[in-house]
Amino acid sequence: MSFLSDLRLSPAPEPSRAGGLSWLLAAFCLVSSASAQYRLDVWTTDDGLPQNGIRAIHQTPDGYLWLVTFDGLVRFDGIRFTVFNKSNSPGIDSNRFDSLYEERNGELWLGTQDGGVTRYRHGSFTTYTTLNGLPHNHVRGITGDDAGNLWVLAGDSIMQWQETTGRFIDVTPKDLRIPYWPLLWEGQGGFWGSDPAGIHCFRKGRFVTYPLPHWLSRLRITSAAEERNGTIWLETSDGKHARITNGNVEAVNANTPGKNAIVDFRDRGGNLWTMGQGHDLLRFIDYPSSGRLERLSFFSLGEDREGNLWFGTTAQGLCRLRRQGASFARRRAGPGGRAQTWRSAPPSPTTNQSAA
Repeated sequence: MSFLSDLRLSPAPEPSRAGGLSWLLAAFCLVSSASAQYRLDVWTTDDGLPQNGIRAIHQTPDGYLWLVTFDGLVRFDGIRFTVFNKSNSPGIDSNRFDSLYEERNGELWLGTQDGGVTRYRHGSFTTYTTLNGLPHNHVRGITGDDAGNLWVLAGDSIMQWQETTGRFIDVTPKDLRIPYWPLLWEGQGGFWGSDPAGIHCFRKGRFVTYPLPHWLSRLRITSAAEERNGTIWLETSDGKHARITNGNVEAVNANTPGKNAIVDFRDRGGNLWTMGQGHDLLRFIDYPSSGRLERLSFFSLGEDREGNLWFGTTAQGLCRLRRQGASFARRRAGPGGRAQTWRSAPPSPTTNQSAA
């Protein structure tokens, strides 16, 4: 979903407002041999967002885009933002939402910084707190599996939801009672922690342990994230990066201090995009604005059913990247590595068609 300094960008026209700011980008995909025109649309508090920091983005089957902020939960239909908070929505105890997970039945679970976990079901909100078994009302992450099980990270405990009793139970192994943090990015979701044995990742109800090499101290690891392909990225307190691929740990840019790591993102259409990686595993893109390159750092990344890419930024609002033009051509590696050219109509310029 991204591009970066390796990418060619066309000169940008002056920003224009029409339901958000827009810039026209000529983006160059590293696995492609042709440029394509993209438009970056931006929505901020001026357009109805409660905050310009977006912690998570998710599209539900009805077409709505849901956004998580520290000042309420937001639903976007492509035109209007609807904000749900404790002042206008019974069942919400805190506006400081931090994470989102959709169950296979379409229900949404939302972690908050100080009000437990909130469930959105059949159009109503219900919040579960320490009164329902949580050891702490700071819920830092939520994950689940294909069987419908759901776990939350509350404090440093992994808690599993019990539908029959309406309570959470502690399923943290006795030999792994260590501090945990949520895995970032768009992987399977889950939690991670470390001890002398290595990095322990909890995903879909199972722990996987990755032993660390001698040059990577677990005490220096401050953040972890997972790509869709299962690759895990680590960042240390001195700003260095490492990645775990198929169980193997390797340093990234170890001999080039100050150089940003490069991360690939493959969208659902199979297209490969490249982005930069900054501090705290925040990814970024560079785009032209008023004759100069601006950096867009984003915390969350989403992809809608039309193939549009959405960025939840740290302080610049909600951004959408969509393809422009009547048609486009790309080159893909065919059988035996031969390049093949294919054409496709672009996605509709409108966003999600939402049910009322």
